[in-house]
Order: sequence, then C-alpha cells, then structure tokens
Amino acid sequence: MHFAAQTHACKVTGQIRRFIHVSIDEVYGDTDEDAIVGNHEAFQLLPTNPYSATKAGAEMLVMAYNRSYGLPVITTRGNNVYGPNQFLEKLILKFILLVMRGKTLPIHRDGSNVRSYLHCEDVAETFEVILHKGEAGHVYNVGTKKERRGIDVAKDICKLFSIDPETNIQTGWIGGILDQLCEKHGIPFEYGRGRLKNQTSLMADIQNIKPTHVFNVIARSSVMSETV
Repeated sequence: MHFAAQTHACKVTGQIRRFIHVSIDEVYGDTDEDAIVGNHEAFQLLPTNPYSATKAGAEMLVMAYNRSYGLPVITTRGNNVYGPNQFLEKLILKFILLVMRGKTLPIHRDGSNVRSYLHCEDVAETFEVILHKGEAGHVYNVGTKKERRGIDVAKDICKLFSIDPETNIQTGWIGGILDQLCEKHGIPFEYGRGRLKNQTSLMADIQNIKPTHVFNVIARSSVMSETV
C-alpha cells in the first residue's frame, strides 16, 4: 500500500523523454461482429472483465500524470500478440503444444469468440515508430482488421499438423470444469454436454440432489452471540 505523505513527490518526471504505456483493445469492451467501423481511439472505455478493467484503470492513471505533471505519455491499445518465447498458457502456443503431445484442443463454449492476432515482430516495429513519431498524450490502436474465431484458430493449427479437426477439437468447455467432472465420474464428454443442454434432465438432477452436510445456522448464530 502506498501512503505518500507529500504529493509533490509525483512531479519528478523531468528526465523522462517518452513514456510508452502498453494497454489492450479489450478496454473497449465487446465489439459488434457486424460493425463496419472498428474501435476508434476516442471511443468510451467499457471493459467487461476484471483484467481489462485494471488495464483501463492503468490508462487513467498514466493520463493523469500526463495532465497533472506533463509526463510525456503515449498509450497503445493492441490486439493479441503471439510469437517465440510466449507464455505457455497463451492460445496459439498452447494449441501447438497440445497437438504435438497428441492431446485434443479444448475450446470454451462453441469457439465463436472473435480475436485479432499480431506477430511480436510487427508489434516491435510499431512500438519503434510510435516511440519516435507518436505524440505525447495520444492513444494509438495497434491491430489488424483480420479477425479469427477461436474455433478457426484451432482448425488452422490442426490443418498445419495434418490432423482431423473433428476428432481433435473439443468444444463446450466452461473453464475446463465440465471436462474434469466427466473424467472424474467416467462419463463421456459429449454425453455430459448433452445433459447440460437438456433442461428437463438438468432440472431433474437438481431436484434429486441431496446435501452431504447439514449446517445449523441458527445454532451457530446463537453460540456466536453468546461468545461476543
């Protein structure tokens, strides 16, 4: 936690010539698939998850330094970056490693989510241009108009490895929980997903469920009151 007692400590920015703040395009929120025009730098920020919300908050912080203390901030909002030495949990690298290990590719829900991807070398060149020619206080979108659905990315990787996407792509994942439950109870994945889609069976399962533990809330509350 920061307990700065003297606010003028924030004014020490005289030695900084350029400050490039790297953000993401997710700060714009969900984009309409039918939209003719993409996100503009002047659009309102409408993040839809905690991660993109922190990115939007960081943008507000650096822009406040720009307006209050003249820090020469330039903000970039980029698409998904891929390339060598990427973290293993990132989509493209993760799928490639899974295929090399002979495992199926897990797709969340139906894989219809749309993303744009940029190679790291293209991003590095863009940063160099913005560093030398960008204007302080401005925001620059860094991206491409080419978009791919998650399911299409998985199919592309299957094609590169000459394997059948129909048997090597597994849709319907909800954070992997459904697959874990099916595996734990020895239930085929497709059967488990079908049970979730069938509302009649789902409601019957909910009504027939029995609690494994009974917790006496009233008794606990009275004990806590006496203790206090």
